[in-house]
Amino acid sequence: MLLSQPGTRLRMDEPWVQAISACFKPGSRTRLPRPVGSFFVSLDKKVVYSPIAKCACTSLKHLMVSLAGLPHADLIAKHGVHRVTDAFITGAQLKDHELAVVEQALGDDSFYRFAVIREPVRRVISAYTEKFLLNREQEGNLIHTLDVLRDVRCQSRPDRHRGISFREFVDYILGCEPLYMDPHWKPQHLFLTGVDRFDDIFTMEQLGELSARLSRFAGTTVELERHNTSLARTGTGSPDQPGRYANTLPCELDGVGDIEPEAFMAPDLVMALERFYAEDLALYRAASNGQHEYRPAPFDLRSSAAETERYTLTSAPEIARCVNLYTKGFFALDSQGTGQLPVLINNTLAYPLDFSQLPLCTLVYEFHDAEGNVPLAPGEQTIAPGVVRPEGVSKATLHLSVPAEAVERISGISVSLRFGEEFHVVDVSPLHVAAARRAINSS
Repeated sequence: MLLSQPGTRLRMDEPWVQAISACFKPGSRTRLPRPVGSFFVSLDKKVVYSPIAKCACTSLKHLMVSLAGLPHADLIAKHGVHRVTDAFITGAQLKDHELAVVEQALGDDSFYRFAVIREPVRRVISAYTEKFLLNREQEGNLIHTLDVLRDVRCQSRPDRHRGISFREFVDYILGCEPLYMDPHWKPQHLFLTGVDRFDDIFTMEQLGELSARLSRFAGTTVELERHNTSLARTGTGSPDQPGRYANTLPCELDGVGDIEPEAFMAPDLVMALERFYAEDLALYRAASNGQHEYRPAPFDLRSSAAETERYTLTSAPEIARCVNLYTKGFFALDSQGTGQLPVLINNTLAYPLDFSQLPLCTLVYEFHDAEGNVPLAPGEQTIAPGVVRPEGVSKATLHLSVPAEAVERISGISVSLRFGEEFHVVDVSPLHVAAARRAINSS
C-alpha cells in the first residue's frame, strides 16, 4: 500500500513508517507553499526556524523538536528528523498547523524567527564532497545525485562509482533554474521567503552566538548538538593547491586522504559560483558583519496556489522524478493479437509538467508469459502528454499487437516511459513501472 501526499510517497510495509504511523498521521494539516510549510516552529517558546540544507539544519531541527516539546521526540530522532517531520503531522513544521496559526507565527512580532546560512562556495563544495564523493554509492543518496549524474552523462544508468568532477557539478548548477534545484545546493535566500522579517540570520561561524540568543529568548539553556559532522572529508592538514582536484573524478580520489575545500576552488569556478549565488554571498557578508535582521521580499501566503502555476518543470530528470505510471490492471487481446491498454501518467507534484519540451516521449512495453519470460521484443508507442497540471493525470491508450500464434502465450505486460533514446525511467525507478495482466476469457 502506498500513501501519497504532495511530494511524499510512503511505503506502509517499511518498519519506520509503521512505527511512526502508530503515533502520527501522514501528510499535512494545511497546504502551504515552499519553503513556508517546512519551517520549524515552537508555539510554546514562540520560535520559528527556516531550515537550510548544509547549514547545520539536522542539529537545528533536533533543537526545534526539543523546544517544541513534541510527543514521541525520541521516536522522531530514532527514525530520522528529516523524513519523519516532512512526511507526518508531528507539530514540528508549519504545515502541521491551521492557517491562522501559521500567519501568526510568520507575522506576529512576539515570535522570534531565525535562520543559519553558509558561505555559498564552501556550501557547494560540502554538498559535492558528501553527496558525490564520500557517499556517492549509498542508495539513499540517489534522490539527490541521480538526476545530476544523468544530466551530466546523458545516460539513464550512469556510473555512480566513476561519478562526476567538481567542475562538471558546477557546470550543471550554472545551467539550472534555482527554484527547482536540490535543497543541498539551492540558493539559500530562496529558503527565506514567506516571512515579514527574520530577527536574526546567523552564519555557521556564529552558532555559539545563536545558542546564547535562543537561550535568552526561550528562557532556558539551549545547547546546540552537532549532527552529521562526519559525513564530509574536512581538511585537517595543510591547504591544498587551489583547484587541484577540480577536474578529478571521484573514483580517482578514493585513495586520497584529507581534502581541503580549497582543493576544489579553481579561481574560475569560484568566480562563477559567486556570481550565481550573489544574493547569498551578500546576505552572508552582511550577517558576518553583524547585520542580522533580514526582510525578504513581500509574499502573499494565500495566493500560493496560483503562484505555483507560474513554474513549469521541463527537463527529463525533473519530470521523471515527478511522475508515476499506472495501467487499468487488465487488458485483452483478440484472436488476431490486437488489443488496447489504458495508461495513466500521474503528476505527483504541485507544479505543472511540460512534456512537450522533452525529446521524443515513448511508452515502452514488454509482454510476459505465465513464467515471467519475455517471448517477444519490446514494443513502443510515441505519445504527447502535453502539459500535465499539478497533481493531475494524462491519459494514453496503448494499441497492442502481437503475432496471432503468440496470443495464447501472453499473460501480462509491463509499461514504462522513455524520453529520447537514452533516458529510460524504468532502469532505476521501479515505482515508475506499470504492470497489467491479461484478462483470459474462460468461455
